[in-house]
Formats: sequence, structure tokens, C-alpha cells
Amino acid sequence: MKSSLQAISVQGKKSISFLKGITTAEVRNQSLNVFCNDQGKVLALAVILVHSDSECWVCVDQSLVSMMIEHLQFYGRFSSVKMMVLEQQLSFNEHWEWVQGDSKVDWVEFQYEKGLVFLDKSTSGKYTPQMLAYDEHGLIDWGKGCYLGQEVITRISHLGRSKRHLYRVRSGCDFPTVLQATEGSLVVLDEAQASGLGSACVRITRS
Repeated sequence: MKSSLQAISVQGKKSISFLKGITTAEVRNQSLNVFCNDQGKVLALAVILVHSDSECWVCVDQSLVSMMIEHLQFYGRFSSVKMMVLEQQLSFNEHWEWVQGDSKVDWVEFQYEKGLVFLDKSTSGKYTPQMLAYDEHGLIDWGKGCYLGQEVITRISHLGRSKRHLYRVRSGCDFPTVLQATEGSLVVLDEAQASGLGSACVRITRS
């Protein structure tokens, strides 16, 4: 899955505490984290880099930058923070060191191979963290204080029910594509660099 990350600089004395209130896990120096809306649907999987007590970088898929700026500005109104889009594209190497432009190691592809999918504009806001298996990768801190979407996410966990789940698939067709998996159920596949390899968020049928 080829993805270019772009950074949004969040600046202000309350930048770290602000981000803690709208992400599913603790905000650390370098970490993956999940942004959800108030309905518990994932807006973006992001890399958060803490540069100082008053500045953090939120790195998301390029296609989500405008939406994420609006999201951050809306919830940051009372936190005295400001947002600025950084022009450079970012990548990371295997040691979590960020580099500008293309890296010899496709870090996003490496995360994808581990089962972590970065959403883009076409998939943002459609799935809960559980559907994307983010909880299985430790991206939901169940002991964390309140955050946006927590009530819905916690209720799904307590009920033990998720309508869909992410799986790796192989196909002879080109990606991305939409397959009719079962009656009334659409499965959206995204692309990976490996030919015929993709991911599918599959509807779970219980007897």
C-alpha cells in the first residue's frame, strides 16, 4: 500500500494534552495513534512526533490533510493551539528515524505488511478501530482517560461485537476494486506493492 505522509504542526502550550483528548492511545515522543470522530469511526491512523512541550507533528496520508486540519481546528478552539501544514513529505526508516522525501525503506509498506493500514480519503470515517484490528496492535489504550469516540469504541469492546474485520487477501484482479462478497455486503480492497495482495474489511456473519 503506497502512501505519502504529510505533517501537520500542532503548536501551543497545551498541544500534547489537546492531542491526548482526541486520540485512542497515549501521546509519546514517536508513536502511532488513531483519530476518531464522535461516532467512534476512524478518521486517520497517524504518526505523532513530539518535538517539544509546545509542538507536535501529526503525520497522516496526504489526502487527509485538509480534513484533519478542520478536525483539529474545531476541537482545538478552546485549547489555545494552532495548526500549520508542513510542506515536506515525510517517510521513516526501520529505526523510526524520519527523513524528508522518499526513503530506501518504505516504512508505510512495512507497517502494512504487519497488518496496519493507513486510511486515505476514500476510507476515512467508515470503520471503527476494531474493524481495522487497531486494538490488536495496541493502538487503543483501555486505561486511558476520556477521548473522542471512546464511548462507542468501549461499548463495542464490552459487547464483543464488530460487524467487520480486516483480513489480508490475494486476488487475480487489479487493486483497488470492490467485490460483492455476500448479498448486501460490499468489501473494499486497497492495493499493496506486491501484485495481487490487498486488504479487505470483511463483514462477519454470525449464526
